[in-house]
Order: sequence, then C-alpha cells, then structure tokens
Amino acid sequence: MQRGVRPWLQPEWTFYLSKLGRQTRRCISVLHRFTNEIIKERRKALQRESQPMREEADSFLDDEPALSKRRVSFLDLLIQNEAHLSDQYIREEVDLIMFAGHDTTASAMTWFLYCVAENQHVQQTLFEEIQQVFGDSDRDCTTQDLTRMNYLECCIKETLRLYPSVPAVMRCLTDDIQIGDYLIPAGTSVALMLYGMHRSPQVFEDPDEFKPERFFRENRHQNPFSYLPFSAGVRNCIGQKYGMLELKVVLSTLIRHFHFSIKEESKKVVIASSEIVLKPKTTMPLTIAYR
Repeated sequence: MQRGVRPWLQPEWTFYLSKLGRQTRRCISVLHRFTNEIIKERRKALQRESQPMREEADSFLDDEPALSKRRVSFLDLLIQNEAHLSDQYIREEVDLIMFAGHDTTASAMTWFLYCVAENQHVQQTLFEEIQQVFGDSDRDCTTQDLTRMNYLECCIKETLRLYPSVPAVMRCLTDDIQIGDYLIPAGTSVALMLYGMHRSPQVFEDPDEFKPERFFRENRHQNPFSYLPFSAGVRNCIGQKYGMLELKVVLSTLIRHFHFSIKEESKKVVIASSEIVLKPKTTMPLTIAYR
C-alpha cells in the first residue's frame, strides 16, 4: 500500500534499501519459514506411512473411489504428484491457502458479527432460522444443514457488500475499452474500487443500510457485475465456494451459542481500514453473552 502512494519506493532496489523494504523481507521470511516447516513435516509423515497411502492418492487423482476411509489432503496430492513439483511451487500453493484464505475469511467473520450486533432484529431472525435447523441439539453442522440456512447466506453476502474483504482489485486491460467519452487503451492497469461501488446509490437502494433481504432470490435485479466481493471472470477468487462454506459453518455455530451486541458509544470507534484486506482500525468492541 505504501509503495502505491510513494513512487520512489516502486523500484525493487530502492524499496528493499528502505526501512519498509527491510521489514517486508523479515515478514516474508517468517511466513516462508512457517510454510516450509509445514511441507517438511508433511513429507516426513508421508514417508513414515505405508504404501497403501500412496495408492490411495493415485486413486484419488484418477477420479476413482478411494478404498480407504482416510482423506487425502491437497498438500498430500501436491507432494506426491508424479511431476515432482518443487518445494517453491508447493510453498506458493500452501501460502495461497494459509494466508490469502484465512485472513480474508477472518475479516469477513469480524464484520459479520459487527453487522448483526448492530442490527438486533437481523440477529434474531438469523437465530430463529438456525434453531429451525438444529433445534436444541449440540451436533456439528453438516453439508445438508448448510443448504437450509438461506438467510445466513444472505447476511454473509450483505456483509461482504458493505465490507468486502478485499476492497479493491487491480486488473490489466487486454483490449481497448470505451467508457463514455474516454478510450482506455489495452495494457492499462485499472483499479476497481469495490468498496465504493458496493455503496453506490446508483446501484443499491439505501446503500449504507444492512439489508440481507437484498439477496433474496426474488429481489436480485441488479447487474451481476455490480457486486464483486470475490471479483469475477477468469481471475475471480479460487476459494470462493470454500470460503462461503467456512463462513456458514463457523458463523452458524457462533450464533447458535452466543448473542452479540455493541454499545452505542463503541460504534464510533469502529472504522474500516484498508490494508489490502479490509479490517477494523482498532479492535472490534463486541459484547458477547451465552444464550
């Protein structure tokens, strides 16, 4: 973000000579050591396991039913790939899941809890839906349960409209584009400000209000490209479906067991700060009580 507004930091050599560049190197080193350790430990574990494990992975790759009850993880498939992928390649894939995946999801969960705490009628409707699915049981959430929590999904989508985890994306144009009186040539880098578009009164009625019913099936009339929390097209988020599943499982569990609220004076300190991922500028001052 700092390099984006300081042109003299954009060249690699000047950036890494700066204090910010040195700090960046240290942070990246910590992340890579963490990921490399995961890969190293998993390699050792796979070596200790028997031959049937490798046969199971081959079966999985061939789209044949796995004979064993043990699940084969994505990391196992990368390590055991016949192409013998390099550790650097595997590390980049693990980085994508570990960091790009968890940070954005954590941000979405935080803003979701803030939105339902601020809108108690929404939280009550949400709790009633979840009660219809689970009743008084304490069982785990299943895939079938997720298909029945439609209002929860609408609440998540409305949260991502107001507080998209990634508030802006960059794209490089592959063709000339005419927008009104302006011709934008191919090769131009364009910033798409999703946070602003999602709050535009030209796109959404009462754009600053939290209204999950916008996403009821009968109310979906806006242009599909007016709502892009996961981007769109061939460069859209590869983890979109997984992220939504993760959000629904965790948030339904939290709403089942806890009630969230926020004091009126605390709302003033909740300010969104864009650090690539959209986060609260300070801690989120929620009050949590057992149901």
